[in-house]
Amino acid sequence: MNKIYRYTSVYLAVIAVALAGVAVWMFLNMGDTSEAVNADPPTYGQTVPVTTPPEKNDPRVSIVSFGENLLTKDILAQAKERSSQDSYDFSYLYENLHAAVSGADLATVNQAGPIAKSQGVSAAPLCNSPEELGSQLKALGFGLVNLAGDHMLDKKEPGFTETVNYWKNNPDIRYTGAYLNLEELLKPEISEINGITFGFVGVTGSTNNLNLPADTELRYILSSDEELLKQKIELTAAECDIVIVNISWGNVADTAPAEAQKVLAKKMSDWGADVIIGFRPITLLPVEMIEKADGSSTLVAYSLGCVISQQPSGERVVSGMLKYNVVKNPDTGRTAIQDIQLEPIVTHYATGQKNIKAYLYSQYSDELAGMHGVKANSKNFGMEYINKNVRSVIDAKYLNMPELETETPPTAAPTSAATTVIAQTAPVTTTAAATTTEASAEATTAETATGATTIAEEAAPAPTSAVETGSD
Repeated sequence: MNKIYRYTSVYLAVIAVALAGVAVWMFLNMGDTSEAVNADPPTYGQTVPVTTPPEKNDPRVSIVSFGENLLTKDILAQAKERSSQDSYDFSYLYENLHAAVSGADLATVNQAGPIAKSQGVSAAPLCNSPEELGSQLKALGFGLVNLAGDHMLDKKEPGFTETVNYWKNNPDIRYTGAYLNLEELLKPEISEINGITFGFVGVTGSTNNLNLPADTELRYILSSDEELLKQKIELTAAECDIVIVNISWGNVADTAPAEAQKVLAKKMSDWGADVIIGFRPITLLPVEMIEKADGSSTLVAYSLGCVISQQPSGERVVSGMLKYNVVKNPDTGRTAIQDIQLEPIVTHYATGQKNIKAYLYSQYSDELAGMHGVKANSKNFGMEYINKNVRSVIDAKYLNMPELETETPPTAAPTSAATTVIAQTAPVTTTAAATTTEASAEATTAETATGATTIAEEAAPAPTSAVETGSD
């Protein structure tokens, strides 16, 4: 009996020592579970933490595009008055656009006319902007300036050369559409943004009957020279993911794209253009997607109007800001254009051509519209006027502009593709405080209404080709 007791005591002592050892090991390894998590796969019934791999983000670039940036004599006078020195201050004119421009990965604009200091500052019909305007576009955050347009030869060969050299000396902003020689023209203009490569092409349908000397080396692309235009687009497309074409076409007073423009848009699409931004008509023209020969699509905005449009009628003071995203599938290398949204821009001026300023639709109000100088000619001008006018031109699925509460709501209907897109559009809010302040300031400076300065419309020559039909 004593022998059994002794063996039992020894056995229990061994177990106690073993348990003590386990307890010591567990104490020393408390809080350090890295080895346990990374150990061999557990057997059935064990539970271990599950780690979700990070979601793969496809390369994406946000883009915002504007129409033509054309300055009138009143705008130049205002910028001169607002400068504390003997220069020009355009900050008031554009300040409402700064957040949208600087917030995009790429912002594009079409500059009307030269920036040639030696030629003296002048407004339409023969434009030449001060260098301070170029500095303002840079400060706003624009990344691409297109120089091709009907005013590009307003200061002839010296102005053309000086303009190109001005932008060459501002490498923070890429330019397109004007070249010192043919070699420069044929070289693809490329920028890589967020892993996506963009190529740029600038082209014009007219130079307002102005020409460069026959023996000059200076070059630009006329839309009537389809062979050169095709070559430029194809060379560019071969070296990039997305080709953006900025084109001046049509007439100032156009209210719809001509058939020749639609034909040319399809050709440029088939040659490799992915985005086509049109301008020269002062009003907004339709936005659409057209199918390429390979089955993909091209985004076409036939006219975004003028960024600043100091015109005498309501529909002509409304232009557009086109926002869209380019997304690239890293596995296939294919790109897609998504989230297309156009928000109207209103150029506001008080009676007497005072306080000229651009407002996004989301920043504007009926209170401001009530003191717009354009009401001298468009008495119904207001938020409803703008809303209805824009909706009559732009497909609702591309609009970043809510229905007005005063409008009769549509009857319930099955959800369509267009309404789905609208539902996904970010809500637009009105900055009431800002607009109220502006309106109060303008109320103190209101004068007798006068007609707005108009852009001189040149006489239209007979078209020389199908492409130039309707061009000046």
